[in-house]
Amino acid sequence: MMRGDRAAPAAAPAAAAPPPPRFDFNDPRIPGASQPKIAIILKTLSEIQELAQRSGGNSAGEYLDEARRIETAYLPELMISYFAIPEQHRAEIFRRTGKSASFQLNERLDTIIDELQEIARYFANGEMEKFSGNLKFIDKRFGSNHDFE
Repeated sequence: MMRGDRAAPAAAPAAAAPPPPRFDFNDPRIPGASQPKIAIILKTLSEIQELAQRSGGNSAGEYLDEARRIETAYLPELMISYFAIPEQHRAEIFRRTGKSASFQLNERLDTIIDELQEIARYFANGEMEKFSGNLKFIDKRFGSNHDFE
């Protein structure tokens, strides 16, 4: 084999992505005003999971994936980054933005709640469509004039 005929060296395998941060949703460092918001998030995530299982989740994979990313990545990363700010330096955030770190945390938790409720609504719409279809069937079959819509 001549010098120019050598095979290129094999590419190094891609490094595996680090696992998402672990987060304890009962962490005592969660501000008191944020705890009810975390509870709503967890309840809504559970509701989404139940609705997705009922619907089979096949046609709504992207919505379920987004809910899972919120649970396993976005929310933990948000909380961990909040905890990482030394308490004695959190006032600096207020000086820079006019809003406290905990106020901004709660605003973002509300944003997450809104997104999860939108995802839950998507799944619930499927259930409402099934219900509406059943109502229409009964009305057609047995002659009722009630309307769901």
